Amino acid sequence: MTTHRISLVLVVAALLSVGLPVLALAQDSVEGSWKLVLGRNTPCEISMTADGDITRAADCSVPVARWKATSDGVQLQTASGETYALLKAKAGNLEGATFADMRRVTLSR
Repeated sequence: MTTHRISLVLVVAALLSVGLPVLALAQDSVEGSWKLVLGRNTPCEISMTADGDITRAADCSVPVARWKATSDGVQLQTASGETYALLKAKAGNLEGATFADMRRVTLSR
C-alpha cells in the first residue's frame, strides 16, 4: 500500500512539473501585443487577453480569434473553435505551423 502511495505522489509531481511551466507561459507571457507572421507574409499586430481572446489589427487577415494553453505550448483557434496553429516557445517567440497546411507561424514581441 505504501509503495502505491509513493508511486502516485511521484506521478502527480511529474505531471505538475510538466504542466506548470506551460501554464506560466500561457498566463504570464502570452498576454499582450504580438507580431504575427504567417509564412513569408508581412507581420500583423494581434493582442492576446488573459481570457483567451485575440484582437487583430484591421490589416491582419489571419483568421485567429482565440488562444489556449496546451501541454507544450499554445493553440491558436478560429472564431468557430477550429485549431488554426500549434505553437511552442522558442527563444522568446512562439513558433509553429498552421494545422491545415503546415505553413510557418511565428509570434514575436
